Amino acid sequence: MLTLAIMIILSDQLSTYLKILVKEITILYRDLNGDGFNDLIFSSPHASPQGRTGVGEVYIVFGGSTWGFPFDLAFLNATQGVKIQGAFAGDLLGTSISIIDDMNGDGKSDLLLGAWQASPLGRGKAGAVYLLFGRSSWPAIIDLSNITQSEATIIYGVVTGDALGWSISGVSD
Repeated sequence: MLTLAIMIILSDQLSTYLKILVKEITILYRDLNGDGFNDLIFSSPHASPQGRTGVGEVYIVFGGSTWGFPFDLAFLNATQGVKIQGAFAGDLLGTSISIIDDMNGDGKSDLLLGAWQASPLGRGKAGAVYLLFGRSSWPAIIDLSNITQSEATIIYGVVTGDALGWSISGVSD
């Protein structure tokens, strides 16, 4: 049984639209850092960090026995959670999100993050999906424009307009 406490989460940008990840509403939860508490994962596809318009952000807020009130994402630090920033302006990272079972054999759950407006390799709006590997220790910010192969795999849409990442879902083996 899931008990969900109601809390106020403030976005660090007024123009940001927060999607809260459970089906239509989108609140995902699972223990992503191995501390025994479920963590919340939600997105803000229109976020524009560092002046990159519409790059999108996904937030992981670590669970625990106590919570701040209100919980302000503008001051999120590595002990509270992580901000995952999209790679390029207009990508809309976080339009779709899924927590999946361990894909790389490290025993940690992984994340699928859709960026359906991404234009990889000159393929306009072909879209992209990021397979971000789980870990025990998370930095405060992950910028997907600087992601390494040990941290993630990137899957690109095939042709212009594919919109890969519009909808994603993980399945179990």
